[in-house]
Amino acid sequence: MGIDRFEQAAGAYLDGYLPVEELTGDSFAQGAAEIVKVSLAELGGKVRGGIRSGVLLLGTALACGLAQTAREELGGGGLDVTRLAGVSAVTAIAAADVSALLGLGSQALKDMDAFSKLLLPTVTAACAAAGKPAAAAARQAAVLLFLGLLLTLADRFILPLVYAYVAAQAAGAAMGNGGLKRLGGLLKWIATGLLSLLVTGFVLYLSITGAVAGNADVMVQKAAKTAISGMIPVVGGILSDAAEAVVAGAGILRGTVGVTGLLAVLAICLTPFLRLGAQYLVYKVAAALTSTILPGPIADLIDSIGSAFALVLAMVGGGGMILYVALITSIQAVGG
Repeated sequence: MGIDRFEQAAGAYLDGYLPVEELTGDSFAQGAAEIVKVSLAELGGKVRGGIRSGVLLLGTALACGLAQTAREELGGGGLDVTRLAGVSAVTAIAAADVSALLGLGSQALKDMDAFSKLLLPTVTAACAAAGKPAAAAARQAAVLLFLGLLLTLADRFILPLVYAYVAAQAAGAAMGNGGLKRLGGLLKWIATGLLSLLVTGFVLYLSITGAVAGNADVMVQKAAKTAISGMIPVVGGILSDAAEAVVAGAGILRGTVGVTGLLAVLAICLTPFLRLGAQYLVYKVAAALTSTILPGPIADLIDSIGSAFALVLAMVGGGGMILYVALITSIQAVGG
């Protein structure tokens, strides 16, 4: 069934969190807690860097506000050099964050895609051995299709659109050009639409095949839907419809393949998800505070950069949920 290759690959992703050889069929909670603990410890330094960026953004806004006030007192007209300087400074401060975090999200998707090519065939073989070869093959093909589409859309369309969106918003803010800002909004709408369409297709597939049917407790299911909807921007509301499969699957983990697979997916997704989420919050808070100091294009630009992080956060969260639900439903099929 390829279990040796699968465990070797999982061990590479779990390295630094916990050893694969110590995992048992009922050690998911313990392993997940360890991964969360290590990820949060590593996040501390990254968050401090993000907060530093937020402080620099607020300092830039304050300096621009003072310069703008002085310019108005002197009756300045013509080219608004204060706005140009402010936008240039914000773009320079955010450039490293945008490049690093968009690259981090892209790498997480590639890792998920590579791991799924070992994980799903192994689970599919187990499902087939349990007497359900047709259902196993169909599920593997569908999940690999959706993951492949997500990776292709991210690499060729969504990430380039996100970069173009940030560039259009920066140019529009610098020149006071409403047309460029609307163009940026259109690019964001296209990226959001592509991602939402793909995730909607996945949830529709789950509904048609009955994969989301389960015996999850109603209150727990509602709590899971609320959490998923709130934690994953852009597509959280769509993915919340798959919450029943997630809740129902929490109690049916069987064997080390299922546990190891889920923990490896968590290890792949969690650090990028936390870093993107933290940076998203930093930029949104910075935008809100900046709007109280200097409402206008600079605050709007900071908010737009935060929205770019939200799109990448949605890609990572969407990919993780696709793999998670696929594995849970496969385990359910094997277990009957």
